[in-house]
Amino acid sequence: MKSKLKNTAIILFIIYSIIMIWLLFGQRMDRWTFDSYRERLMSNYNLVPFGTIKYFIKVLNHSSFYFINLAGNVIMFIPLGFFLPITLNKFRAFWKTMLLSLVVLLCVETIQLFTLLGSWDIDDIILNLSGVAIGYLFYYIISKLIRTRLAIRN
Repeated sequence: MKSKLKNTAIILFIIYSIIMIWLLFGQRMDRWTFDSYRERLMSNYNLVPFGTIKYFIKVLNHSSFYFINLAGNVIMFIPLGFFLPITLNKFRAFWKTMLLSLVVLLCVETIQLFTLLGSWDIDDIILNLSGVAIGYLFYYIISKLIRTRLAIRN
């Protein structure tokens, strides 16, 4: 039973990873051009924490785009925080899940910056890590419930 659940989680994690790669890079390939690469590169980042978030919240009522961007950056990474500790035993500790996620997110943001398939935004990392933390919380609660249920049966 336990190995079936883990195998299912691994398959779902692989599917999630493929979807995320497409969302983060693949769907934006049509925007890629060589025109003024240096200029676009130099204007394609935000290093000010909460700068983009504050702006999006300020203009939230003007367009649903801003809400979708903020919520999407959190929601898209909930599965990462949930599946990492399930599929990789080394990442059962919260801090390990968060550290690996941070490294992955820094890589994603850097690839987006240099390929111009997105922008490097510290706020994306903040929002994405919030999603990872929520996902880990779900993992933690569910694993506690399962352990409690198994303890009651025995």
